[in-house]
Amino acid sequence: MLDYVVKVLTNDLAEFKTGMAKGDVAEALKAIAAAETDWIDCSRSDYWFTIDIPQVFTDKHCTATWETTNLKIFYVPRRHEHLSLQEAQLHWCSCHGAMAREFVEFLPSHKYVQGHRIESKVYQDFKALLGTEFENVDAMIGQAEAWIDRSAVTSLQGPEAERMMGMLVEDIALFVESEVSHIFAAKEHRILNRPLMTGAVPGLFNAD
Repeated sequence: MLDYVVKVLTNDLAEFKTGMAKGDVAEALKAIAAAETDWIDCSRSDYWFTIDIPQVFTDKHCTATWETTNLKIFYVPRRHEHLSLQEAQLHWCSCHGAMAREFVEFLPSHKYVQGHRIESKVYQDFKALLGTEFENVDAMIGQAEAWIDRSAVTSLQGPEAERMMGMLVEDIALFVESEVSHIFAAKEHRILNRPLMTGAVPGLFNAD
């Protein structure tokens, strides 16, 4: 069961690494993690690092707060066992992303972002710092996030829309094991909302 997801964005991975090395920052992170154990089952939860790759991006301000009609769709896909992380992410970005852009006039989403999971030693250090055992889902390729307007969902009808949805589902099945993946709709609570400008990671699929 997934109850909620927390997403934190950083401007600079080097800055994140520097912060992790500071004693007061480390103690604050451990205190926050300890306070969450009353309602979080860490053994069935996980942390991961991703690089956001926007696929559909309009000029509309996308938030899924209680004051808007928007919903945020959060999908955590797991790759098929016969595919490597790189193979699954390549298909996801180049094929499925292109298909989403092709169908953009039919889809009720204002924004669609793929978060591709990356490996990093600092990511392992971060999990070790929290002092608990996590699920560590190696098959997970990241997360997909889409902001949709509920008032526009009813317009997603007719033979063209049905054919489009069928093609999208068929394509997902080529690289995702849907039976062990998770999808849910959510509302957002934004604690901090600062502009971000991120640079390139040192290597493809790896942040070190």
